[in-house]
Amino acid sequence: LVGSEMCIRDSPRQWTFWFSMALFSFLVIALETVFYHLLQVLTNYTQTQMVIAIAMLGIAAGSLIAFYLGRINVILVMSLSALGLFISVAYAYYNVINIPLLGYPILLIFPFIFASIIVSSLFAHGNSNKLYFTNLLGSALGVIFPIIFVPLLKSETAIMVLMILPLIFLAVIALSVRFLPFK
Repeated sequence: LVGSEMCIRDSPRQWTFWFSMALFSFLVIALETVFYHLLQVLTNYTQTQMVIAIAMLGIAAGSLIAFYLGRINVILVMSLSALGLFISVAYAYYNVINIPLLGYPILLIFPFIFASIIVSSLFAHGNSNKLYFTNLLGSALGVIFPIIFVPLLKSETAIMVLMILPLIFLAVIALSVRFLPFK
C-alpha cells in the first residue's frame, strides 16, 4: 500500500520529468540540425561544421553547471534554464544571420548550455532508465523535425517554432507545479 501511494504521489513529477526530457532532447537535436542547415546556406563548410563542436561544448558546459546546481530546487533550475534557452535561441539566431559581421557563431553555445542544464538536472533527479528512453525518443523526433518542417517552413520559421517550446514547458510547469512534491 505504501508503494502504491508513493507512485500516485510521484506520478505528476514523473510525467513532468518525462515530458521535459523528451521536449528538451527534441529541442537540442532539432536546433543543432536547423542551425547547421542555416549556416550551410550562409557560410562555408568550415564554419558550418563548427555548429557540431559548439553544440558539444555547450552540452558539456551545461552538464558541469548542472552538477553544481544539483542542490537547488530542480523545478526552479529547469524553469530558469528554459527562460534562458528561450532568450538564447534569439541571440543565437541573431549571431547566425550576422555571421559576416561577427565572424564566428559563438553565441550558438548558449542554447545548448541551457538545454543541457535541464537534461542533466533531470537525469540527476529522476529515474534514469525511463528518462533515457524519453531522451532517445525526443532526440529521434528532433532528427525528424527538420526533415519535415525546414522544407515547409524554412529554417528561420522552424527556429521560431523551436523557440516557443521552452515557453510551452514553462506553461506546463506553471500548471503542474502545485502538484509537484518539492525536494
